[in-house]
Amino acid sequence: RVGKASEIPFDAESFDAVTLGFCLHHMAEPARALAEAHRVLRPGGRIAFTVWGELDRCEATGIAFAALAEIGLGANDDVPQPPLPFGRPLTEYRAALERAGFVQPLVRNLDIGWRVRGAASVVDGFERYAGLAQLASDEQRAAFAAAIEHAVNSRAEADGSTYLANPAIL
Repeated sequence: RVGKASEIPFDAESFDAVTLGFCLHHMAEPARALAEAHRVLRPGGRIAFTVWGELDRCEATGIAFAALAEIGLGANDDVPQPPLPFGRPLTEYRAALERAGFVQPLVRNLDIGWRVRGAASVVDGFERYAGLAQLASDEQRAAFAAAIEHAVNSRAEADGSTYLANPAIL
């Protein structure tokens, strides 16, 4: 079935588990989505969600946001900002779960990242996230790509690959 996470089309206590993979921070109503997840879980059921970790620990995201700022599109300008943005401290997610009715939620960091060869995948991912095709001129997009290419290449290891830490919160 297709439905909104803030209006799950199932009866209360229908599921043993609910998962939300890297999507909560993109939802229009994250608090309602968590409350709905709680509603459809059976007693003893579990929720698991992931969001990107605190911004100061997310190297790939930091590179992209710095490149956006370089071309004049800072995080507070035209780039989409969700209601519960990623990059928030663990305590904010724990509090959101508690407000939704979850008891003693366990929230922790996952140390993950991206191993890339060149910057193309990083450029593509963040161009899509920021909607640069609609927001930026061809010159701005080229400058964005060049800034990311420089940042990735300056971190390259002997084998030509680059590891960009981008931890998550589970």
